[in-house]
Amino acid sequence: MRRSYLHLLGGVLLSLPLLFASCGNGDNALEEIINGGGSGGSTSTGTYLKWNGSTLAETAIPDGATKMTSTTTTWSGTYIVDDDITIDANVTLGGDVDLIILDGKTLKLSNDHQISYNGASNFTLNIYGQSGGTGALVVTTTSTDFYSLAISGTINIHGGKITATASGDNNQGIFAKNMNVYGGNVTAEGTMQGIMVDENLSIYGGVVKGTGTVSSTGPGGSGIYVNATLTINKGEVTGVGGSAVSGDNFGGRGIFAEQIMFNDGTITGIGGNSCGSCNGGSGISAGINIGENTISGGTITATGGEGDASHSGGGGVGLYSFGVLIVSGGTIKATGAPGSGYSGYGIWVDTAASLQYKGGVVEANGATGATGISGTITNKSGDALLIGTKTTADAAAWSNGENVADNTNANPAQFARCMILPKPAD
Repeated sequence: MRRSYLHLLGGVLLSLPLLFASCGNGDNALEEIINGGGSGGSTSTGTYLKWNGSTLAETAIPDGATKMTSTTTTWSGTYIVDDDITIDANVTLGGDVDLIILDGKTLKLSNDHQISYNGASNFTLNIYGQSGGTGALVVTTTSTDFYSLAISGTINIHGGKITATASGDNNQGIFAKNMNVYGGNVTAEGTMQGIMVDENLSIYGGVVKGTGTVSSTGPGGSGIYVNATLTINKGEVTGVGGSAVSGDNFGGRGIFAEQIMFNDGTITGIGGNSCGSCNGGSGISAGINIGENTISGGTITATGGEGDASHSGGGGVGLYSFGVLIVSGGTIKATGAPGSGYSGYGIWVDTAASLQYKGGVVEANGATGATGISGTITNKSGDALLIGTKTTADAAAWSNGENVADNTNANPAQFARCMILPKPAD
C-alpha cells in the first residue's frame, strides 16, 4: 500500500510541469485555475482611469471584477474586458454596470445586436478605459427602429474608444436619459440622431463626435440632440447633421440643445443640406424653454447646411438662438449657407431676445444676400468694436467700423460680415 501511494504522488509531481507548460507560465496557469479557467471567473489587472470630480485618476481594478465572456448577455456589476470578445446576442442591463476595457482589447456586438435597457429600469452604465486609450467597445446595428447603445438611465464615459453605429431607418447611435463624458473617444452615428440625450449632456473632456445620417425617405438626422442642457467644459466636440436625399426634407442640425452652456473646448457644428423647398440645417441651434444660452470660452465654429439649389430651399443658419445669447469669452465663427429660397445668417437671435456681448471674439458671416447677424446686439462690456463689410464678396480689410457704447443696442443689419471684439486700448 505504501508503495502505491508513493507511485501516485510521483505521478502527480511529474505532471505539474506539463500542466504549467501547456498554460504558459506557472503564475498564469495558477491564476486561470483560481479564476475559473479564464471563463467568467473573477480577475484583477492593474489600474483604470476614473473621474474623481476634477480629473481622471488612476484607480485600482477591484478584486472580484467579473471577466467578460461571449455569453455574458445580462450585465450587472463590475466587468473587465481583458481579451477580444464578440457577443453574438442582444445585451440588456440588469443593474448598474461598471465596464472596464483594458488597453488593446475590444468588446464587440456582432450581427445586428444592441446594448439596451430592460424596460423602464433607470440603470447606469459606466465605461472605463486605461491610460493608453486603446480599449474599445463597438456596437453596430442595421435594422429599422433599432438603436445601437440605448440606456434609460445614465451613461458615464471615463475612457476607451466607443463606437456606436445605427444605419437602419429611424435609429440613434447612442440614446440615454442623461450622459456625462469625462474622457475617451466617442463616435456615434444614427439616421435620426448620432447622439440623443433626453435630459442633460455634460462633457468634461475627451473627443465626442455625433453624426446624423439620413433615413431612406426622411430629413437629415441631427449630429447631437439634447432635450435639456448641453454643457461643454472641455474637450473636442463635433456634431454633423445629415443631408436629405429626396422629397421635401430638412437638413439635419449639427448640434441642438434646449440650452447651451459652452465654457471651454473646441466645438464644431455643421448643418446638413436640404432637399426640395425645405431649409438646410443649422450648425448649432439652441432653444428657449430652459433659460439663457451662454458662451464663456472655447473655440466655436458653426456652419449652416445648404438649401436645395434646384428648388426653393433656404440656407441654414450658422448659430441659431431662440433665447438670449450671452457671450462673455471664447472665439466664435458662425457662417450661414446659401440657398435658392434665401440665404442663411451667420448668427440669428430671436426678435424677443438679444445677443448680449460681454467679451470674446464673435465673427458672423452671412451667405450672399444675408446679414452676418440677425437680431439685436446689446453691449455690456464697457467698450467694444463692431466692424463689418457690406457684402461677403468684399475682400478688403474690415471697413465701416463703429464703436458700440455701453448698453447701447447696435444694429448690424448693414453688415453681411461682422465682427464684435473688445476695443483695443488707446
